[in-house]
Amino acid sequence: MATQTIRSILAAEPWYYSGDRQCIKFRVDGTGEIWDGHETAFTLAASFDWKVLNSPVLEEQPAITGGRTAKTLAHLSMEITLTERRCPCPRGWNFDEKTLERIRMTSSTFKDSAFQPKTFSVRLEAGRFAKPFMEDHGGVKGFGDQAHSYALRLVFDSLM
Repeated sequence: MATQTIRSILAAEPWYYSGDRQCIKFRVDGTGEIWDGHETAFTLAASFDWKVLNSPVLEEQPAITGGRTAKTLAHLSMEITLTERRCPCPRGWNFDEKTLERIRMTSSTFKDSAFQPKTFSVRLEAGRFAKPFMEDHGGVKGFGDQAHSYALRLVFDSLM
């Protein structure tokens, strides 16, 4: 198995931030998408460009170990710029062209400032994490061991 870098971890899989229809996907080429929806309704599909301003961090090879408490693997200063590129439909999600066009982020539906670069402070953490919706309903206390569904998480701390 190849050694994982922070870059390969970021781009390996979509990062779900709530239910199974809300995720952000980073690609190694510096592009990505944000999808937002609930059950059968989708409200947003946005493509973006991303880069890490403290880029040497991307090539670090963190030691990922299990544990009950969160361990910070990396602190990233990440710039994200929304674009008007068409989002490819995520694997396993079936949308018709009309739906994709309705939820696609365009300059006609958003202010120009939405497409300006934004910088975020982001932490990559390893540990045992509950699914986001479980966190809202008591987390580990409310769901026990079944709440531990993820070994990694991204935490967007602030807009810098």
